[in-house]
Amino acid sequence: YVQYRTGAVFGGDRLDLTLLAEHDAWVHLTTQSATKISRSENEAQARQRLHLDLGPGAYVESLPDTLIPQAGSRYRQDTEVDLEPGAMCVVAETVAPGRRAFGERFAFDRLELRTTVRADGRELCVEQLCFEPTRASPARPGILGDGDYLGTLMALAPDRDADTLATASDRSLRELEDRGCGGRAAAGTRPHGAGARAIAVAPDAPLA
Repeated sequence: YVQYRTGAVFGGDRLDLTLLAEHDAWVHLTTQSATKISRSENEAQARQRLHLDLGPGAYVESLPDTLIPQAGSRYRQDTEVDLEPGAMCVVAETVAPGRRAFGERFAFDRLELRTTVRADGRELCVEQLCFEPTRASPARPGILGDGDYLGTLMALAPDRDADTLATASDRSLRELEDRGCGGRAAAGTRPHGAGARAIAVAPDAPLA
């Protein structure tokens, strides 16, 4: 469990976390509760870097609780995944629109999430999400629309069949949609056989 010493992440904070999973290690990494990003004073940006370094045959899943960017917050998160032969990694993120109980919906200033995946030192793919509600509302059609919560998951396994991973992910998402949860979801492969990625947009947190 990753636990912050304060109740939230504040503007100007610099957080640097590194996890080294050695040969054939299995690790489940999560947070104690939701990560709250507080209002940034003087446009100071909070930043977090998470480096997951997986040795041969290691398996790591990084499944934090919901990320809640509060009104006026500015936050950047960089996740770097380095994979040795036979290693597998699952990285997920759930993003809330803000503190809905306080009437917040996309009232933050800027939210940037970037994930870089490397195998044997070679860059396979980079995923980047950037929301700036004051410039373009995430609620626009073609982005999140009427959905409030965004959930993403990447299953990274360069030594496995990426198409099979994507098909299995898409089948699971279709089953969730059939339950009438009100969300939309899709899955597909990542470049250079890095693995599969699933994304879901939902009105509430459970589906995401």
